[in-house]
Amino acid sequence: DRLILARYDDDKGVWVPLVSTVDKTNRQVTARTNHFSTFQIMQVNPSASVQDAKVFPNPFRPPRGHTSVTFANLPADASIKIYTLTGSLVRELIASASGLSSWDAKNESGESVASGVYFALIEGTGGKKTLKVAIER
Repeated sequence: DRLILARYDDDKGVWVPLVSTVDKTNRQVTARTNHFSTFQIMQVNPSASVQDAKVFPNPFRPPRGHTSVTFANLPADASIKIYTLTGSLVRELIASASGLSSWDAKNESGESVASGVYFALIEGTGGKKTLKVAIER
C-alpha cells in the first residue's frame, strides 16, 4: 500500500510523488501524469503528523498542463476538507495509506471550481493544519 510512482522534475532536481494505485493481485503500480518523464517506483511512508503536510502545484494552473493538486506528507487516512473563502465546503478527500491525496479542482458535483484561493483543512494524527490553495484558470 505504500508503493507509488514518482516522476523526476529536471528543473527542480527532485522526485515528485504521483498519487498511485497498487494492485497487489497483478503486482502493478499505476498513476497518472500529464507528460513524459523519468519515473521510478518508490516506497513512501505516511507522515506521523499533519504538520508535515505539503500541497503542490500551488498555484494550480490548468493552462500550464496541471491536472490535479497533490496533498503529500499526510498521515494515512487523514481527512482533507476544501473550503471557499466564505466557508462553503467544496470537496472532501481522504489520504491514501502512503499519505497522498489528489484533488482535480472540482466540487462534489464534478464542476470545475472558479479561480481564487481555497482553504484545505487537514485533520489526522497530530491534530489539524490549514493550507491555502490557489486556482488560476
